Amino acid sequence: MLKYFLIIIINLPIILFGLSRVYKLFRKGDLTSKELAFWVLLWSVFLAVLFLIIPLEGMAVRLLYADRQVAIPGPSAFDVIEITFLTVLIYLLYRQGAKITYLQQKLAKVNRAVALRDAEGERR
Repeated sequence: MLKYFLIIIINLPIILFGLSRVYKLFRKGDLTSKELAFWVLLWSVFLAVLFLIIPLEGMAVRLLYADRQVAIPGPSAFDVIEITFLTVLIYLLYRQGAKITYLQQKLAKVNRAVALRDAEGERR
């Protein structure tokens, strides 16, 4: 049971931080409503799985071993590390997408400024 608690304690702050960053970028205007919906849905599903991991694991064991009496083992230390790694990986994926969007916007501004400067130079 301690390992379930560790999974929740380690991953919950990462998920909540990811949700807060999504909301912040949306308020700033860097995310569209579709992108907001996608990231909120993804983080919400991950959050739901995080809290439903105990019942889901028990259900999976009962489905796979329906004819036998099997003790349901808890998650191993590897499971804790694996779930934490997936959470961090999803957050890094989100950050890379946000950085790419930011760089595209900056490039568009620079391109617009250069085009205006060139147009003024041709008028003279």
